[in-house]
Amino acid sequence: MPKKILIVGQGIAGSVLALTLHNAGVEMYIADQLQLKSASSIAAGVINPVTGKRYVKSWGFDTFYPFAKDFYQKISQAAQQPIWFDYPIVRLLGSALEQNDWNLRVGRPDYEGFTDVAMHAGEWQGLAHPNYGFGVIHQSARVDFSAVCSYVQLFFSSRNRFLDKHITLENISTYLPDFEHIIFCEGYYGAQNELFTGIPWLSAKGDRLLIRLHTDRVIHSMLKKQIMLVPYGAGVYWAGANYYWDFEDTDPSQTGLDFIQEELATMLHVGYDLVDHSAAVRPVAKDRRPIIGWSKDNPKIGIFNGMGSKGALLTPYWAAHFAQHILDGISINKEVDIERFG
Repeated sequence: MPKKILIVGQGIAGSVLALTLHNAGVEMYIADQLQLKSASSIAAGVINPVTGKRYVKSWGFDTFYPFAKDFYQKISQAAQQPIWFDYPIVRLLGSALEQNDWNLRVGRPDYEGFTDVAMHAGEWQGLAHPNYGFGVIHQSARVDFSAVCSYVQLFFSSRNRFLDKHITLENISTYLPDFEHIIFCEGYYGAQNELFTGIPWLSAKGDRLLIRLHTDRVIHSMLKKQIMLVPYGAGVYWAGANYYWDFEDTDPSQTGLDFIQEELATMLHVGYDLVDHSAAVRPVAKDRRPIIGWSKDNPKIGIFNGMGSKGALLTPYWAAHFAQHILDGISINKEVDIERFG
């Protein structure tokens, strides 16, 4: 008989894991209290192979990227709508030091096909401020998280396998007899789950703006300096994000708004209208690796979390890995196994 599994939480992690296990023949159910806000609901879904001030290639990118692209493109075909967008990133280089560091990356063999030097801002020319220099990042993309999560919700709802419920420590005993496994994919809320203690969470709150530029130009690339500007559809652009490690709530803040607008002022030579301002918390472990495994209190209860700001890139591969563990008994990779925390 096929396994029967319940996923708790329908952000990008829960959505991808549920669909992966369903495709592997598991009888899948999802429980999500829809009014709970997740980081997935406001994330841009950016896949960026070269990140940070030192322009470092993302962990495992050569393995994770083709897996993610194939996964999302299959969803796009099933949903009959675009979900994966091959958008290069125009990198604004603000000083001689930044340009020199960038050129050093471009010259390395392991960065070939990922980084280039540009003479101008490409599609952003005239809209972006002149900078000391420009770079281009290839093999970058945007994944429409909203479309993925909407498709998965409709997919399971149409099969009467979507529960508008919030599963907690207090009521989980009601559901345990009906499922072989219950797997929590709660994002930031996972830090409050007492079934998984000892995880060194280092979650970060971030604000994001949606803006409408004062231009009719249609742009198919992202713009990056300290923050990112991402085409979001219908003439709207996603702008963000900041990182706050200490925060009192998940509400959008005036500090976050001011920071992003100050950064936009250094990037844009064109005006814009503010469409929306939101905030959420990214679920991140201290070592920046996913968190996968089982509760020590009950081996029927699992966790799939901690994808953080690289969720679009990491989630499909590690969902398939977890599915292989559940169905075929392979060991969970030590880099992501919850057991690494002792």
